[in-house]
Amino acid sequence: MRRRTFMPRTGAGLPAYALSGLLPFLALVLPLLSLPSQYADALPLTFVPGLMILGSLVVLHGASARLIAPASSLSRHRVERVEALFTAAGRVLSSVQSPEMLTTALSRICVPEAADACLLFIPGEDGSPKAVATAHACVELEPRLGDLARLLSASREGRVARALSTGQGQRFDRGALERLSRETPEGQFLRAFGVRSCLIVPLAVGPQVLGVLVLMSTHPRHSYSAVDQSFMEELAGRAALTLDNARLRAEAQRTLELIGVAAHDLGNPLFALQLRLRRLRSPSAQAEGRLGEGLAHAEQETRRLGQLVHNLLDLSQLGTGSLTLEPEPLDLSALVRQLAERHADQAQASGCTLTVDAGPSTPGHWDRLRLERVLTNLLSNAFKFGRGAPVQVSVQDEAAHTVLRVKDHGIGIAPEAQQRIFGRFERAPTPERQAGVGLGLYIVRQLVHAHGGAIRVSSQPGQGTEFTVSLPHPSARV
Repeated sequence: MRRRTFMPRTGAGLPAYALSGLLPFLALVLPLLSLPSQYADALPLTFVPGLMILGSLVVLHGASARLIAPASSLSRHRVERVEALFTAAGRVLSSVQSPEMLTTALSRICVPEAADACLLFIPGEDGSPKAVATAHACVELEPRLGDLARLLSASREGRVARALSTGQGQRFDRGALERLSRETPEGQFLRAFGVRSCLIVPLAVGPQVLGVLVLMSTHPRHSYSAVDQSFMEELAGRAALTLDNARLRAEAQRTLELIGVAAHDLGNPLFALQLRLRRLRSPSAQAEGRLGEGLAHAEQETRRLGQLVHNLLDLSQLGTGSLTLEPEPLDLSALVRQLAERHADQAQASGCTLTVDAGPSTPGHWDRLRLERVLTNLLSNAFKFGRGAPVQVSVQDEAAHTVLRVKDHGIGIAPEAQQRIFGRFERAPTPERQAGVGLGLYIVRQLVHAHGGAIRVSSQPGQGTEFTVSLPHPSARV
């Protein structure tokens, strides 16, 4: 059998270790340059540079001590080849600052070196696949590849979803793909792209699966082998470490931002409360009979503090998985009327007319305190972004659900931001910065989901926003 050797292109190169900033990556790349013959024969020549660059995304500490021995066995040409690859890797690494950028870089590196088409999925909030990057060697076909990614994301029982849940990869040769083309919805895309071989490779760190890489080859004479699969699984595992590190860095940064914003938002009502109490202590305030008004304002500020503290506590419990509900028989209409009275002062301070339409509704078995937080956050949101305009709250039965609606007539939300606002630390984009840590709607959605319910938003810029919460009746819950 003819052995393929990975020989370099001719050209001048720098000294082998001039690129000292890239030394940690040699521990990953150098073993590839001295592969046993059976591995070398199994890989197409164009497969290797992509693997090396992909592997160079991994940050391995303390590897420089292991470089001297392998380096002595490398030929000058191979060293030059490594240097060229390191230069390319350095360009990629210098641009990677976040998990989002890293996922895009992974897909672009895989194509065309390791595949003709590539899709990268991560787990969505509901556990289903979420496509975050696609790449095709033919740019004109990338829109169709996006259609395939959406189809695979929609399936919670498909092969990509299975790889996300089990961490097990798969390899498909031409025969297996022909069967898939006939038996599965994605078959039309496999035929359109002319896919001859496919790999599904999980990106896993221990038992945690951070993503799934789908590689497709259209070359008529190349089918991914077991060796190709082993290489990609090894390198994908190392890339997953980098992805996890990037995710942890981003999470730490968001936590620091949360601390800063929370301190700011806690400080504002505290300062206002201190100022109000100082004025109430003055003889003039007592003589003018302003004690009641001052106490009302003080109560409003303490309510703001309590809401923020409750949101932070809920966030902590959601993050640790320790959130538990304490359901009890509850009339949602009665609860809404009580909370509307409680927030009348806040509505007046915001210049909002608050109206309630809460007729008789089917009692449910819900957590009273958590639903109070849901409505409190939705009302606060309406008063903040609908300042000076009416706010309506309604409760009614629809089929097997009790439906709560909170509608304002404020600035509205752009379509592209309507799903993002439910994310943690997300705030609706506004011309002026609004106070808040970006937790209210995230907490609302998580608490509604914990009750087996759903929440959706309907909005147009300049025309206000309506949030709709659907809570299932006890008999409708599975």
